[in-house]
This record gives sequence, structure tokens and C-alpha cells, in this order.
Amino acid sequence: MAAQATPFSLWNDLTAIRDNYAATEFIKYLVQTIGYYASSATRNTQTSYRLVTRCRDICNEINRLIKSVETSQDSWADFETYTVLIDPLEEQLLKIANDIEFLDETVERRAINDLFASVNSWKAKREALRNCLEKLYPNSDSTLLKTLPAPNNWQDDLNSARKHDDLALLRGTCDDMTTHPLCNEARLRPYILKVTTQFTRIRSGLKAAAAIDDAVVVLSVRCAIVMQGVMVLSMSNDPAVRQPIRTRTLWIKAELVLNLLSEHINSGSPGKLKKIQDDWADFEKWLTETAGISIPKSYQDLMPYAAKIRRAYYSQGLALISGCRTMAAHFESNKSTDSLKPLEEALNATTDALKDAMVAMPLLNSEYKPNSPEHSKAVASLNSANEKIIAYFSECSMDVEKTKHTNVMKAAAALDNDRMRDLKDKLTGEKWKDRNRNPMAPTDDISITVRRSQARPQENAAHSVVTTYKVPKTTPLNAILWKECIGVTTGLRPSRFHKKENGSTSDWPGFKPLQLNMQLKDLGTTEVFLVIDDEKI
Repeated sequence: MAAQATPFSLWNDLTAIRDNYAATEFIKYLVQTIGYYASSATRNTQTSYRLVTRCRDICNEINRLIKSVETSQDSWADFETYTVLIDPLEEQLLKIANDIEFLDETVERRAINDLFASVNSWKAKREALRNCLEKLYPNSDSTLLKTLPAPNNWQDDLNSARKHDDLALLRGTCDDMTTHPLCNEARLRPYILKVTTQFTRIRSGLKAAAAIDDAVVVLSVRCAIVMQGVMVLSMSNDPAVRQPIRTRTLWIKAELVLNLLSEHINSGSPGKLKKIQDDWADFEKWLTETAGISIPKSYQDLMPYAAKIRRAYYSQGLALISGCRTMAAHFESNKSTDSLKPLEEALNATTDALKDAMVAMPLLNSEYKPNSPEHSKAVASLNSANEKIIAYFSECSMDVEKTKHTNVMKAAAALDNDRMRDLKDKLTGEKWKDRNRNPMAPTDDISITVRRSQARPQENAAHSVVTTYKVPKTTPLNAILWKECIGVTTGLRPSRFHKKENGSTSDWPGFKPLQLNMQLKDLGTTEVFLVIDDEKI
């Protein structure tokens, strides 16, 4: 008889917490939340699972101590143990939950520098995950949970999980390389095969080693991710990305370094790791310069900020963006890896400065306080961004651009200060206090009817245009004339208002011309006549 299938849920298994107590309910919730992400992890899986299960086991141990206190008359030792543990455990779990993106390894690869960003992301998240897990054991540097028991072989278990994760990533990356369509190209196939063979030897050596320097593991995985990424970019729709890396030279250079790394791992030759690391760094630099590097995406993201910065920092924001454009033009013409990092730093600093400037002045009003914390932060960010831009110019020996940018920034800061002084001292003075600055406030309006006709004013002309406006009584006739001019498309322009004289029965000349600066409240009527092309009258 066939064996009965056993139902299994990874998330349920990872987060199975016994007993329910109010004191540990928040811990349980955090464990379950972290468990959701760990269950879907595609890298560092075994380490992620152990992170969740360790949190779960600690929670279960605390619940056991709570239960012991409930059932015993003299359990003050257990009481003191579990009450001391809850707060630091919650704090550690919150940190893990807030940094949970280290379980997500998705990095878009559209250019060569994206490959290096992918490797750096993997390395940083791998280290963060391991550090979090280490702090959950009693003999770590952290004081958290030193009084709780842990398996005797926990360190060996963690090392085994980490080794499994690294080898799994290495194998998966190499498998992707061997099945990539680029392997079908006869011109490149022999060279790709040599590289994949070296990766097989590297993985076998790492698997067989009882202990291995973590720097060797990191370098091995880095090499694999970069070369697999090169194959992905070789199929790019952009010829500028695709063509430079579809060369045999690239694979020959990579295979030379990988051969040295393979020999180092399998023979254990001491003292060569530093040279191998330097050789691979030189290869990456050559790869970057050969395949081309692109301006960071943060450069294009600068444009929308200009319209969102108010007067206090507007000119300085434009000056920073102008400096970034100068840097970008220089970088495009040189495309040196040496200038990529200072460019990224300057762009990121400028983005932060523009964001801080937006926050510092959310509204345009007279409450401008340069010494407030928000404004102080904005000023510091603007200065920092300016220093980064100047540092780029200095490093690239752009003395003329450096001097020009420095002068532009000084002038921009002075202009911003002048504008804010005008806002405070002039536009809020006595002259403007009686002005109605609230368009929604009620006004003393009247309705005025305008009859527009050609040649002479007429009351009942079939071709006349009748418009009624509701406007404040203080509106001058000039304002109504301007509005009427907008609607005339015949080439002729309305030029004079008339009003009908009281008691007049004649269409003409029973109409009186009106001065255009006259206000509506002084008309003595609510109907006026507007003549097109006054010269014909």
C-alpha cells in the first residue's frame, strides 16, 4: 500500500509557536512576518530558515518560562529571565523586519555597472543576514539571550547552512551560464566552455574544503555573478551594450583569472589571494571601460525636482543641477571608472539636497526662518552637494568649471536671499495689507452685460455678441476690454465702450463714450456697448 502523503507548509513549520501569551503576542507576529519573506527567499535560503526558527525557538522558550511561572509558587528566577528578554528580542526582530529586503535579491541588469551593483547587493545582504542570526545566540558579542540555551553544535550548523547557500548560488549561476543561448554561438562556445569548466572546479574545491577563507567564497561568487550577467547583457537590444562584450578576448581574460582562483582553492597555495583579487579587479575595470559605462539613473531623476523647490532655495537648486549637467557631459566624453564613484556621490548628494530643500519650505509665506532645524538641514545638504560637485571637478582637473560653478553657487545663494528678503520686507508691508490675497473670500460683485458689435453700438443687432460678467465693482473697463479682445478672431479689435444715455431713443448718436480706466461701480448702469474697430464710427 502506498505511503500516505504528509501535509507540509514551510511557513507553518518555520513559525510554529507553542502557547499564546499576551506578553509575547507581538514577538509572535514579528516571527510570522519575517517567516513570510524567508519562505519566499531564493538566495541564502538555509540561513534565512535558521533565522526564523531561532526566533521561533526563543519565543517558545520564553513561553515555557511564562508557563513555569504560572504553575509554580516560587519561580522568580524564571520570571526575571523572561521579563528581561522580551524587550531586546522585540527590538532585534523589529530591526530584522525593517531590513527584510536583504531576502530580496532582484537587481535589474541593463548595463555593466549594474552587474557590480548586483554583486555588492548580494554581499551586503548576505552579511546583514548572518550578523542578525549571530546576535540571536548566547555567546555572541550581543548581550541578548545569553541566559537562554542553544544547541551545542549551533556554530557548526550555521557554517553548514552558509556553505550550502553559497554553493547553491554558485551552482545555480553556473547552470544558467551553461544553458544560455550564447553558448550556441560557435565563435564563442569554446571560450565559454573553458570558463564554465573553471567554475565547476572552483565549486568542487569549495565543497570539499573543510574550512575556507570567506574572502575566497565571496570572490568566487562575484566572478560567477559577473560572468553570468555578461551573458545576459550580450542579448541586450541596445547595440552599444551588446556588441562590445561579445568578444573572445573577454572570455580569455576571465578564464586566466579563474584558473588562478581554481588552483588557489584546490591546492591551498598561500599568499596568492591578494594577487588574484587584484587581477579580477583589473578585469572588471577593463570590462567596464570596454563595454562602456552609463551615467547613473539618478542623473535623469534630477529634472523633476527643479519645479518643486520654492524661492528660498530655487536658484541654488538650479545651480546644483547645472553643475551635475557639467559633470555628466564630462563623464560621457571620458567614461572613466575612476570618475564614476565621485559622480554617483555628487548626484546622490544633490538629490538629497533638493529633497531637503522641498521639505524645508513646503509653503511660500513670510514665515521664513533660516535658523530653523529644517532650513539648517537644507543648507547643510546644499553645501554638502556643492562640495561633492567641486570634488569631482578637482579630481578631474576641471579648474575652469570649478571656478565657474563656485561663482554661480555664490550668486544663486545671494539671489535666493534677496528674493526672500523681498518677500518678507516688501510684499508683506503696509502697501499690501489691504489687498485681498484669498481668492475664495467673498467679494462685492456686480453683473455687467457687454453687447459687442461692429461699426456702431446697437441694442438689437442680430450679429452682436452678448456676454455677462460677474466681477468685483472695482474692476476697470480695461479688464473687460482685455477679456473681450481674447474672443475676437476677425483681425479687428474691440476698442471703445459706450453706454446709452438716459432717455435716448436713437441708436446713434444716443450713446456716450466711456473712459477705459473707469471702474464698473462708477458707470451708473449694468449694460455697456462695445464697438469693434472704433475708427469706422
